[in-house]
Amino acid sequence: NQTINPWAPTNSIHPKHSIAIVGAGLAGAWTAYAFARRRIPVVVFERQTPASAASGNPQAITYAKLSIEATAISLIQMQSLAHLKNWFQIFSADHWKQSGVVLLAKNAKGRLHQKKLIEALPNSYPLVQSLTQREASDFAELPLASGGLFLPDAGWLNPRGCVWELLDHPLITVIPYRHVLQFKRIQELSLLEFEQDTPGIRQHACDAVIWTNALEAQKHIPMPLSLTPVRGQITYIQSGRHPKIPICGDAYLAPHIHGTMTCGATYTPNSENLTPRFVDDLTNIDAINSLVTKPIWDRRHIIGNRVSIRTATPDYMPVIGQVADSEIWKFLLDQLKYDAKFSPRQPLPFIRGHYVLAGLGSRGTLTGPVAAELLVSQILGEVLPVSESIRDALSPDRFFRRKLIRRLS
Repeated sequence: NQTINPWAPTNSIHPKHSIAIVGAGLAGAWTAYAFARRRIPVVVFERQTPASAASGNPQAITYAKLSIEATAISLIQMQSLAHLKNWFQIFSADHWKQSGVVLLAKNAKGRLHQKKLIEALPNSYPLVQSLTQREASDFAELPLASGGLFLPDAGWLNPRGCVWELLDHPLITVIPYRHVLQFKRIQELSLLEFEQDTPGIRQHACDAVIWTNALEAQKHIPMPLSLTPVRGQITYIQSGRHPKIPICGDAYLAPHIHGTMTCGATYTPNSENLTPRFVDDLTNIDAINSLVTKPIWDRRHIIGNRVSIRTATPDYMPVIGQVADSEIWKFLLDQLKYDAKFSPRQPLPFIRGHYVLAGLGSRGTLTGPVAAELLVSQILGEVLPVSESIRDALSPDRFFRRKLIRRLS
């Protein structure tokens, strides 16, 4: 007898069903592309234009924040890094550079962590290499303050350009300037209603809705997702001193594009303020100067900045999967208030055709392809690209379950 996982969705949709994606950032673009690769048409609705939020930054460093512990997010990052070449080969040379990335270890704690990481990996493992200070400086062609790790398969990309390339597919229809005002379930269909102040369609009915815009998802999904807005500011600088490859430590510094470098970033949780702050630019300058042996850049090199909002979860892992029917779950899982290990005997109900992929955070440029494959494989009832334990660890209902256990529901 096959063991039934009561926490896993049991229903899937047919490839001929109509699918709508809300949000045209990297998460939405990778999800749309995953369907298109399977020859399944999708419609993507975007509140503004594709890659207008955090995915609109001109540069982003694509690398793994590795851990010696086999957590769900570290395993997904390692898997994503291993398959990066295959996923990103679709991008043009202007949008993706597999340059390698140097991860600095500036203090004893960081050096010990990297040492344990190297020891935990097989000798033949090619994805991570240890560097001395001199070797790291030679790679970057800058006098770096410390040694660290070199990830040869990592690099940097132009998120906006990548989003547009992913969406440029005959089976993907992108409809911009569509702000979802209301979401309804009518029998077996999902109905999206849009604001009335823009010309074009006012409603869209479909079999499945996938929310990849985190802020929109929180408004229209009845189950709490625990997504927190995080304000991020990057700084543009021009200088004759620039790294050959990306450098990451307490901050990051990307190679120049037409003489301009991107560095950053400052992060402010629970803020949606899009007004640039010069003090944040100065903070970014101080942070990248800490990567080198002595200060190289100052306020005279600042030529601009960009502010955007992304989201994060309390455990810093994304939410990926079908949305649970929280009202029925409250009744069926009442025992969790008294027994944290309680597990129902029968599969729990989920809202048919209602899915979310959000909270990818700063590693979203790396994990986006695997996250999209995980979601689409669940939707279509395919074999998962990751283990069931990872799927459960990233499920949208995990925070709801924790609240029930803590009697906070």
